[in-house]
Amino acid sequence: MRTLKDINWNQVYSFYEVARKLSMKEAGQLLGVSTPTISEQIKKLEELLGVPLFKRFPRKIELTNEGASLYACAKEMFEAGGRFLDTVSPDSIGGYSVKVAIQETTTAPIAIEFLNQYWDLFAPFGTVNTVREVTSESIVEKLVQGKYDWGISIEKPRSSRLSSYEIATSKLVFCCSARIFKKFKQPADILRSIPIARNSWDSALNETVDDVLRESSIFPEEIIESDHLEFIINLAQRGRCVALLPQESIKNDSWGKSLTTFELNKPIKAKIFAVWPKGSEKMISIKKLIELVNMTGKPAVMLDPELQIKVGEVKQTMLE
Repeated sequence: MRTLKDINWNQVYSFYEVARKLSMKEAGQLLGVSTPTISEQIKKLEELLGVPLFKRFPRKIELTNEGASLYACAKEMFEAGGRFLDTVSPDSIGGYSVKVAIQETTTAPIAIEFLNQYWDLFAPFGTVNTVREVTSESIVEKLVQGKYDWGISIEKPRSSRLSSYEIATSKLVFCCSARIFKKFKQPADILRSIPIARNSWDSALNETVDDVLRESSIFPEEIIESDHLEFIINLAQRGRCVALLPQESIKNDSWGKSLTTFELNKPIKAKIFAVWPKGSEKMISIKKLIELVNMTGKPAVMLDPELQIKVGEVKQTMLE
């Protein structure tokens, strides 16, 4: 074997399905061929490569180390093939995983909720992976380079190569322990006296907050920064700081009950955008994203706890 043309790609695809199912019988049924045909395809591929790809036992098969390495490559290759078909086919193909970039900000919990809804719509076609990015600029750059399928950012991109849609506007409120709140006559004096904690990566939001504080003639005695939201919440619960957090998160999460919220005269809001490459709208991964952003309310599948079983290839013999 000297070049790619020496490979019989039908054999490789047969191997991929057998490795995915760990069953020659099931792979054969999926491909519409007999088990002996599948077995012969695998045997010829092993002879060509000069290594065994499976350990064979009376009632099961397992991947060898070489087989596991080849499966990892084949999976990546055939997922790329699924993307290719999805780009050129009028049908919804799927069969590949999606990679979504999420900007690390105080409003990230709102983005995660949106992504949970997206998972349910895309579940019949593949799975969803996420990557944390610090800045909107980094998300834009990597979307243009094709490293992500789409992303969630707190800034609307200016690039003509990207499309975007505002998926939410998050209202942020100050919060502290009830014990601290009761000790002060005016909420503004809490901000003047107790350290304000914020996410050090949230530069755009932090600038907005600084402007709002200056307009209210509030100059905090101390500002602390942390990359860990859990740490900030814990400090606020213990009366060590004031935190600025999304109102939605405080209402919906259990830890929000331990905090008292307050606002200044000017509300603090942050917009959240879904961003994707222009020209990718034919792909099922982006079709489902556009379907979600145009949907009123949450998709009904959010209430179905057995969705993953229904869309997966689960044998009835596995279920109670």
